Amino acid sequence: MEQHHKDQLYAYNSAKELVRIDDAKRQEKYYCVYCDGEMIPKQGKKNKWHYAHKNVTPHCSYDHYLHTLAEIKLSEWFRNNKNIQIELKTNFECKNWEKCKWSNKDDYYDEEYCHWEEHTPFNLKDYYTDCVVEKKLGDFIPDIYLYNRHKDIDPIFIEINVHHPCTEEKKISNFRIIEIDIEKEEDIENIINSSTIPESEGIHFYNFKRGLNRDKLPTKLKPLSKTTLFDSYKFYNSSCDCINYNKHHKRALVEIVTPLHYHPFQYVSHLDYGLLRLSEMYSKFRTCNLCKYHKIRDYTFDWDNILEPESTQDKSNSIFCCLYKTLKKEKYCKSTDAMTCSAYKLFDSDRIKAIREYYNTNEVYIWEKDKT
Repeated sequence: MEQHHKDQLYAYNSAKELVRIDDAKRQEKYYCVYCDGEMIPKQGKKNKWHYAHKNVTPHCSYDHYLHTLAEIKLSEWFRNNKNIQIELKTNFECKNWEKCKWSNKDDYYDEEYCHWEEHTPFNLKDYYTDCVVEKKLGDFIPDIYLYNRHKDIDPIFIEINVHHPCTEEKKISNFRIIEIDIEKEEDIENIINSSTIPESEGIHFYNFKRGLNRDKLPTKLKPLSKTTLFDSYKFYNSSCDCINYNKHHKRALVEIVTPLHYHPFQYVSHLDYGLLRLSEMYSKFRTCNLCKYHKIRDYTFDWDNILEPESTQDKSNSIFCCLYKTLKKEKYCKSTDAMTCSAYKLFDSDRIKAIREYYNTNEVYIWEKDKT
């Protein structure tokens, strides 16, 4: 429904110049930008300043006024500026996606890292020199028509949507269209003041060629877990990513990299898998984390916490030995104590099976130092 006689913030002066209500002078005459009816500046102390029609004009409405104002101000803005940026949503695919070890075409978790969307800026003034308001072109009359006076370039339509969105006929016409939703004067001012037309919820781009860019790496890299066994037989679990996962520590014997997925019930983790594989590869390797006699007070704790220096660990979340009284040992062990512990025993086969099953569908990267 059209809005009649809502507060208007702009009017023409006698010189046909747009004047905002803040700059209006009582001794001058002002006219409606749509119907040319005389306007009175209302600049009282109680109500918001605005222009009001001196005489009621039934055929004039706020929607008509706002649409006309948008055409005037946006066309002036285009003509008077050398840099008019549009920001077009562009689809990207990681340039390594086809050959990447870590891409999974069936997993949305991977999709957010392998495929993404960015706003790509273009300066309209590099391609279009001028504009015309409501120029007829075949069966269409665009609100603002952008063209190049010197080159034969397909035009762009700028359509102002106050209460009448762009028709389907225009959308499927193959003409490139920028549709801008306008509800109030401030929407127009925001665009003009920012010198940018970004594709967003209220600004729509139709019939622009987008394609798929495959020429760069993502800024948000897929996180991975790396379990490293050093020549001292101590281990460390750290984070890496899909690009830098194969950078090796100079003292590492083995590095095992897995996707950073968690079991839904925190029963197994990427750390479990890494440690289990290390124990299978090196019989000398033992850790309390794999012992059936270790317990964890809180199964929701951050796994990486237990890999901090032993002296700084939060004991409330550390693993502890169930046999510490029998063995007359410290309740909270160092992970390397298992190397010499007589009670060490690998945890039950059901859990080992669960670890292997959980990761058997995921890619795993194992690097081992050349023993020669």
